[in-house]
Amino acid sequence: MQKLFSLFILLILTVTMPANAASHIKQLAELTPTTRVNQDWFGFSIATSGNTVVVGDYDANIESYGTAYVYVKPAGGWGNMTQTAKLSSSDNGEGFGTSVAISGNIIVVGAANTSNFQSAAATPGAVYVFVKPANGWHDMTETAKLVASDGLAGDAFGNSVSISGTTIAIGAFFVNNFSGRAYVFTFTGSGWTQAAELTASDSSGLLDYLGCSVAISGNTVVAGSFGHNNFQGSAYVYEKPAGGWTNMTETAELSASNGRGGDNLGFSVAINGNTIVAGTPGAANFFGSAYIFVEPAGGWVTTSAFTAELGAPDAIQGDSFGQ
Repeated sequence: MQKLFSLFILLILTVTMPANAASHIKQLAELTPTTRVNQDWFGFSIATSGNTVVVGDYDANIESYGTAYVYVKPAGGWGNMTQTAKLSSSDNGEGFGTSVAISGNIIVVGAANTSNFQSAAATPGAVYVFVKPANGWHDMTETAKLVASDGLAGDAFGNSVSISGTTIAIGAFFVNNFSGRAYVFTFTGSGWTQAAELTASDSSGLLDYLGCSVAISGNTVVAGSFGHNNFQGSAYVYEKPAGGWTNMTETAELSASNGRGGDNLGFSVAINGNTIVAGTPGAANFFGSAYIFVEPAGGWVTTSAFTAELGAPDAIQGDSFGQ
């Protein structure tokens, strides 16, 4: 699986103008680490919450583990800057920086041991949790380390992560012959506990890649499965049961009525409230697109009816818009 990367991050501000006027986008800052080397892949993963940005810096081709950098908006506003803090794992987690997520004062960093893309991995992967200290972000190692209760070498646990409040969703898309799985961890007051394993009821048992992407908003988790149905792809929705998270299959499966094999729907997913977006980078011969699904009044149901399909007006073949 490929991911997009950049050598720096550009923060932008979108100003909404009246309908009869043009909108303006202004670059506010360029964020860089204090130490940079060739092929760092700084920006391999990115997440924001409020005035805080976290950036993963990991290149599976040249390093065993990476770094995550934290940037906090200065009192005077965003400007070109180096990091506020550098996050690392205490045990040199293989693949650290593969994925990042943040919610309020909690940052999550995946260490999926991505060497398993090219050779056998020695570990299942792990996820590291960092809680903001009372005196603010500073260079530190993790507050907690999360692992799957049934993890096996090569699972790629942590290839994707998401957090909402004190609930963390984690993808492990190489589990069980690449059929994939997603995990939910919750904070119990004394520590993090694995609360659920999420699976697909119609998994082929091979090359579904469930958990290639995960996102969580409140009590809803969405997990991408770009290999499902001959790589047409699906996004699976999981709603927290009344009794709390538990091992379960999906509440609903989302697909595209105009989808075709090789579209890779679900390669990326995002959710906010009752709206889900699923990236489809293989669509239209790798021009790429993204599908929007809005929760019906009665709740999420399995459907191939999407609300909208988004594309880039200047896309060319190979852009993989939606990746």
